[in-house]
Amino acid sequence: MPFNLIDPAAIGAAQILDTNVADDPVWNAGASYAVGDQVDFGGVLWQAITVNQGSQPGNGNPAWVNIGPLTKLRAFDTLIGSDQIRPVETFVQRPDQITYSLVVDTWVTGLSMFGLRATDLKITASLDQPGDQAQISFAVPDRTNYFDVWDWAFLDYNPSPEYLNLDVSIAPGSQIDITVAQLDGIARVSSIVPGFLHSFGVVRPRGSSYGLRSRSIKVAGDLVTTLKRRAPSKSMTYDILVSNAEADALNDLVLKTDGKTAVFSSGTRRAAMIGYGYIENYDAQPQGTHDVITAEVLTL
Repeated sequence: MPFNLIDPAAIGAAQILDTNVADDPVWNAGASYAVGDQVDFGGVLWQAITVNQGSQPGNGNPAWVNIGPLTKLRAFDTLIGSDQIRPVETFVQRPDQITYSLVVDTWVTGLSMFGLRATDLKITASLDQPGDQAQISFAVPDRTNYFDVWDWAFLDYNPSPEYLNLDVSIAPGSQIDITVAQLDGIARVSSIVPGFLHSFGVVRPRGSSYGLRSRSIKVAGDLVTTLKRRAPSKSMTYDILVSNAEADALNDLVLKTDGKTAVFSSGTRRAAMIGYGYIENYDAQPQGTHDVITAEVLTL
């Protein structure tokens, strides 16, 4: 099975044609803000950590903390690194369904979603006529573990899977309409990742490890502070057998995607083989006509 990597397409406000995710309120110098209030200032989401009025958000202002992308952009956030301030988890959620209409300027040959809470998904891509690039609909199966009729009657519904990987072929300039629906509940998605899918060699997952890493944001209820904390993280290590030519191409792609997240998977639906994160350690060892590449992926 191959090692798949999606190089994410850049999705910003200009690429979002329409969405039912509400805009964040723009900061108003005359307004009074309570602790926990969030505002859009300079295209970034800020949260008040003290009561204030007329105090302009900024990295040097102790009344506000930068909590990353605007709400409607959270699902497309790909920036990572020590110089970026991110909550432990970013996600978009709203009652019943989340909808996006996007336009992407590059080929989209892979589309993944992570952190899903949904019963139904629909993706339509159109260039010259509706649905001519992709028409995908699917009901997310209920995989709650019911042991008897009482469990069936009283256990909370637990849809699965929480991730989705799709092979697609969507031409540049197409409109991509995405619906994430949770009937009679709260729809949620952490990451929507359209991009170009690259496949390399044969992968053998060495295993997963769990640990703690420093995060620059602390979330306590609805309050965000700048206190650092150690948060759980998961690291997956892959051994990838590739030809010498493939090794050069993979190395170039790793350098290109350095500093932003990507999707890593085996081409199967095994959760242990799929991650949304970034390559933290990378090593290539030539062995004749092939290279053995070890890639350690830190998932987000």
